[in-house]
Amino acid sequence: MTSTHAGSMPTSSSTGTFGRIRAAEPAEQAFMILRAAFTVAPILFGADKFFHLMVNWDKYLAPALSDPLPFTPHQQMYVVGVVEILPACSWRSTPAWALPSLPSGSPASS
Repeated sequence: MTSTHAGSMPTSSSTGTFGRIRAAEPAEQAFMILRAAFTVAPILFGADKFFHLMVNWDKYLAPALSDPLPFTPHQQMYVVGVVEILPACSWRSTPAWALPSLPSGSPASS
């Protein structure tokens, strides 16, 4: 006898990242959403320091910071962009060392 149970075949809404978020506990959902946001946002903003798609960041650098240094404001924004992108990549790849004080049952420890 064949089964016509609806849950026997995984649907596209129950698989993948969004399916895992929907199936998780509320605290774990919040953790996953914040983890994604704190990974994507700094990468986007750091990349924007190179491409100026959202804002021309050179004009927001205070002259008191840019005048004493031998670099142009544009070169300084390159450094700021790298400083934003690197922690975001490390947060995405190794959240366990970024949050060492979490209890063993927390979503970050799994």
